[in-house]
Amino acid sequence: MKEGDLVMVSSEAIGLGEPMEAIVDKIETFMGQTLVTVTYTKPNVLSGLGGCFIDVHITTVKNENENNIAYSDETQHRFKVELMASVLSELDVTLDDLKKEYDARNINKE
Repeated sequence: MKEGDLVMVSSEAIGLGEPMEAIVDKIETFMGQTLVTVTYTKPNVLSGLGGCFIDVHITTVKNENENNIAYSDETQHRFKVELMASVLSELDVTLDDLKKEYDARNINKE
């Protein structure tokens, strides 16, 4: 498994009753455990955009044409943008709403 791979995250790890397809963002080792950070390809309000899981909960998806699927940084970025847009649409949040919230938070920091 490597960054950019298409994977399935187990239903046990997610806690939503069924596995979810995801793209691997980062793989790291912490205290002897391999942790895999992913972005879901079809997130929903309950799942969020992705998560970080122990590698035993991750299964690499085999493509009929290729055994190792790797997405470029640009393609991964597009996936994330599309995911964010779909979540914002589902929550009925506009770009103006985000800008107002961003501006309000920056005013509070000053």
